[in-house]
Amino acid sequence: MGVEFERICCRRVAKFFVVILVLAVLAGMASISTAKPATYLYLEYPMDVTVSFSYNGKLCGTYPKYNDGWNITAYPNGRIVNHADRRDIEEALQIRSKIEAMTIDAGADTEVAIQGAELWAEHVVVVAHEMNMPVKDTMGLIVQKASGELEEVAANGELNGLKQMGKQAEANLSRDEAAFAQVVDSAANGQKPAYIIERMMTTPLALFLAEWSYNAKNAESLNKQTQNMTIREIDVSYSVIKKMMNKHNLSPGDIKKLPRLLADPIAVFESSPFSQSAKKKSDIKPIVAMIEMRDNNGATVIVPVYLEEDIQGKRGKYNIVTSAYGRTKSNTTTPNSQWFINEANAGRTLYINNNKISAWANQLRVSFPSLATMRRLNPNITTEADLVKARDENQSYYQGSEDDRHNNRATRGMFHIDPETGNRIITLFKANNRSTFVHEIGHAFLADLHMMAEREAASELVKRDWGTIRNWLGMSEDQRTPTREQHEQFADGFLNYLENGYAPSKSLRGAFIRIKGWLREFFAADEIRRILISEEVSLVYDRLLAAPDEVLNNHAGIGQSYEAHQ
Repeated sequence: MGVEFERICCRRVAKFFVVILVLAVLAGMASISTAKPATYLYLEYPMDVTVSFSYNGKLCGTYPKYNDGWNITAYPNGRIVNHADRRDIEEALQIRSKIEAMTIDAGADTEVAIQGAELWAEHVVVVAHEMNMPVKDTMGLIVQKASGELEEVAANGELNGLKQMGKQAEANLSRDEAAFAQVVDSAANGQKPAYIIERMMTTPLALFLAEWSYNAKNAESLNKQTQNMTIREIDVSYSVIKKMMNKHNLSPGDIKKLPRLLADPIAVFESSPFSQSAKKKSDIKPIVAMIEMRDNNGATVIVPVYLEEDIQGKRGKYNIVTSAYGRTKSNTTTPNSQWFINEANAGRTLYINNNKISAWANQLRVSFPSLATMRRLNPNITTEADLVKARDENQSYYQGSEDDRHNNRATRGMFHIDPETGNRIITLFKANNRSTFVHEIGHAFLADLHMMAEREAASELVKRDWGTIRNWLGMSEDQRTPTREQHEQFADGFLNYLENGYAPSKSLRGAFIRIKGWLREFFAADEIRRILISEEVSLVYDRLLAAPDEVLNNHAGIGQSYEAHQ
């Protein structure tokens, strides 16, 4: 049964044709309620619209918030953008619906899927606002069911380690190699390229380590991320590939090996800009990778790269390969091994694999500076030990009870980031329960907070929130990324925050009430560990789910109440 509004007012700000159809609202009779949409707009072209109404009753909930009227931009295709928070309503609703469906398909409880999807949709809007981008362009979330093979890996206790992620990293690198090989073959055959700039690979961890060292050496942030990093491609132009072949005499087979060799280089050095035009740019970041390849003259091949470059017509930053050639003496074909030694002695080493550089030096019978010597010139040099640690920090995260984590039994869920797309991926196992999905969402929230805080354009509030979480997790000053244990602390802390039941905004009160109801049984059974979270930390969780001006701040004295509860 529906009840009409007493009056409907629509103010036109441009001439248009609009029909408003009121289906139903909660009116004067408390027993009558509905969850159906209240207003439809039919437009011939995009326009700004203000919609308001008077009614005898109470609105239990609106989306977006009513606030004495809606000021929106409506489009004929159904898209609606709310002026109050710049929220693309249609996009947020689509994301919520998509996450619900994926989560149910992955084997989660329907109620869990609905409430978890609502949390994620609100979070995506927060991320979009911070990064000043459309909701649809933010990092996506994929929820999937664990395959039989992955269930078997988890059952065998092999998920807690490098094996699972090692297989994934190898698969991604092989895929990059195969795709780049097709580009090289096209160039070798003289075929016209589909794009002037071609993708070579996802930037490998070794080059991220070199970039961190570069930034540290040049007095920039010492917190450069390796896990949860901003995903960037390594691109190369068609003309550069042709130059590698024709000018530098590298075979197509050699060029196809570049992705794998860049993933595990001998060393990386800081360099001067490689061209006169580049020298005019103050923000240029040139590096040179030394790889395990020799040209026809026996010279060690180097690969110059510009970090964080803009590409015309493409959004975001990219790492650009500008060439690849054997390092020879000027205007000769004589190998120049001394050049690498000079770079090290000049303090330009950023990353070095000690085993590989020793093998290289022994083979050529030259003396290369020791790591201790190089670190006197640049204390921020990274090594293969850092690479192993970075790979460890980029493992998947998984959820289970405390006993499960130690005994590798009954894995319930897993979180990781796709290195190619940047998508946050949650995998649900057969043993998942009603706490699993929201626990894994906690991992995704930490990844997003880290990502947002590391941006040059990060707001002061986000930087402060990241500092709050770093302190709470016990991260050291020079620690770049949270450890597995710290990630689990944040995710378990998120469950404690949800079980506390204080919603950050009015729109999430219903979700928090429901989530608190089902989490309570897990805490009562000691299946989720109790973690003391302060008011300050609770507010960080709030701001991952609601805009700062929407946060209700219900957490005064929360630390004391948790201690009493425990």
